[in-house]
Amino acid sequence: MVLSLLVGAGVFLVSLVCFAMTTTLIVNLALHLIHSASGFWKSVAIMMIVSLFTAAAHLIQIALWAIVYLICGEVVDFNQAFYCSAQNYTALVTGTFICLSGGNCWAHSKRSMGCSCSGSPPRSCSPF
Repeated sequence: MVLSLLVGAGVFLVSLVCFAMTTTLIVNLALHLIHSASGFWKSVAIMMIVSLFTAAAHLIQIALWAIVYLICGEVVDFNQAFYCSAQNYTALVTGTFICLSGGNCWAHSKRSMGCSCSGSPPRSCSPF
């Protein structure tokens, strides 16, 4: 339990630094472009660039958590790790598979198994 908390805290700190750097880059870039641009379409172009940087930062964070899932043995390949990470990152958690410790991913819905798990991939799933 303590090891899981330490790993999670470490990844959170790395994610925090990543987003701080991305936010700083976006603000500096936007300020520079806003001062040099005028007009509606130039503003649209600026916002598109900001959106691309934001999307890239989110994808990097999802990939970071996917790598942690792989290292911890929660899933067996990167595709499953990225899918599971993206679901948890977006709070979508559709339940298409359940990640369990040791790389066991079951292709069943949480609801069909009677599980009430949510959030990060659980270590175990309780039917209560």
